[in-house]
Amino acid sequence: MDQRPIDLCKKQLEEILIQARLEGKTHMDIIAGELHKVVFGSPAVKNRMPTCCDAMYDSKVKHDILYAPPKGKGSRLAIRYYLV
Repeated sequence: MDQRPIDLCKKQLEEILIQARLEGKTHMDIIAGELHKVVFGSPAVKNRMPTCCDAMYDSKVKHDILYAPPKGKGSRLAIRYYLV
């Protein structure tokens, strides 16, 4: 069974944050456009940017929004996730 796009984004985000923890980082900055590229390729067959943004906003990890596009979702959304 295929995973839903939001689950793919959440899984990749979780893997990135786990790797950053293993490397001893205290925080990790994620940009939606970069996450989208990793999960769906470039160029993506279908734009799933809003899905990636939802996954980033929904994260249970403590975070700060570094930049949010005017409508809240877009490739430049940047969030800092705290790993400690």
